[in-house]
Amino acid sequence: DADADADADADADADGDADGDADSDSEFVEYLYQSILVRDSDVAGHAFWTQALEGEYITRAELVDTFLGSSEAQEVVEPVVRLYYSLFDREPDAGGLNYWTQELRSEGLSLEQVAEHFVNSTEYGDTSGADVSNQEFVDWIYEAAFARGPAEDDGRSFWVGALENGASRAEVLLGISESEEHVALSAQAVETLLLSGVPGFNGDAGADEAPVAASTGLLDGFFLDDADEGVYNDGDVPLEDSDVLDASETEIVGVDAQDADGLIA
Repeated sequence: DADADADADADADADGDADGDADSDSEFVEYLYQSILVRDSDVAGHAFWTQALEGEYITRAELVDTFLGSSEAQEVVEPVVRLYYSLFDREPDAGGLNYWTQELRSEGLSLEQVAEHFVNSTEYGDTSGADVSNQEFVDWIYEAAFARGPAEDDGRSFWVGALENGASRAEVLLGISESEEHVALSAQAVETLLLSGVPGFNGDAGADEAPVAASTGLLDGFFLDDADEGVYNDGDVPLEDSDVLDASETEIVGVDAQDADGLIA
């Protein structure tokens, strides 16, 4: 009857796994892939994390932390976001972020090669003007990245000297963008952007969870101890398979990962 159907719907909503429920565990996992990793989930990873949530082996807050702390987020997505901040002084548009992260994954481009595309872009050329001097280039990045400019004497001398001694503008852009100061300064903005598509963690009213030790990637008992985690991949070295997490090497008691090809892969 109608009352029984209403009760069943209420139970399904409480469990968070009803068909079409935007807050179901399965859909929540997909939100994490789309928003934090900027890609569709892989079948094995999606099944693994959904099972972990449904079995209450991990909370949503812990899973958010895991995605934020993954090598894929830290070495593929976040550096591209920082390049947008450092050269264009803006957040990436969805299409641009998707394009460049996919280029890093599928084409084997290095971050330096992506930075070179940024420096040679129409957007930068149109906004900076023609025939920008090395000093003007450095000042431009300092103002965009650090909200101050022109560059202080020591910083300007260092980077202008690097350019005059053969460093490319892409190398200098990447060096400033991935500097300890800029990574720290932009950390909150980057995290907020990556969580913007995750219900309950994007600042919506009524959110009852927050990331646990966000961006540390340390969840004892099941987070993969990846020696490459958090290491900035500079130069022309393409991102390798070691930069993603492997479900077959991850253990959560009660969750079968034997046939999974990748957690965040």
